[in-house]
Amino acid sequence: MAIAASRSGLSERDAAVHRKVEVKNRTGKVLASYPIEVNLMGDDPVDADFIAEARKCAREDRLVPHEELDQLQFEVLHK
Repeated sequence: MAIAASRSGLSERDAAVHRKVEVKNRTGKVLASYPIEVNLMGDDPVDADFIAEARKCAREDRLVPHEELDQLQFEVLHK
């Protein structure tokens, strides 16, 4: 990642961070897995940043009815 960051003119700290986020129903069954990229330009992203993006994906993909979105569980995979 350092090479890509230096070639683009961004510092390594400003480069995008990638994580996979699993979306599970309330029983723990995996409904989807999203590759999420977060770039906060100088700030280190936290799990909540990846979860917010995965929540948007789940809503757009209509994984569950709208009224059940708050019941979904999100797990950020760090490897």
